[in-house]
Amino acid sequence: MVEGVYGIASTLPAVGGNEGVAVVETVGSSVKDLKYGDLVLPLKPGFGTWRTHAVSRNSDLLKFPEEYKDIAPEYAATVSVNPCTALRLLEDFVKLQPGDVI
Repeated sequence: MVEGVYGIASTLPAVGGNEGVAVVETVGSSVKDLKYGDLVLPLKPGFGTWRTHAVSRNSDLLKFPEEYKDIAPEYAATVSVNPCTALRLLEDFVKLQPGDVI
């Protein structure tokens, strides 16, 4: 994204970053599915997670289920992109054998 070769054409000026998580600080009066303190992931590619605050539509966010409310934000931030990358690496670049450790 930063170099402009990621496949997402952002309007400049833009905020980089795809992996990220946020804690809801406030919601509009018509928002019923999010509340203060909820942990959310941005759904839109190129959302721009390299920032401390953002304003977003609730439809552009995925709320973490309540049973995961205590997950550390630095772990939650990796959920949307890193597992897919790891799976591609394991399936496309190595042939794992029984007993292999990853």
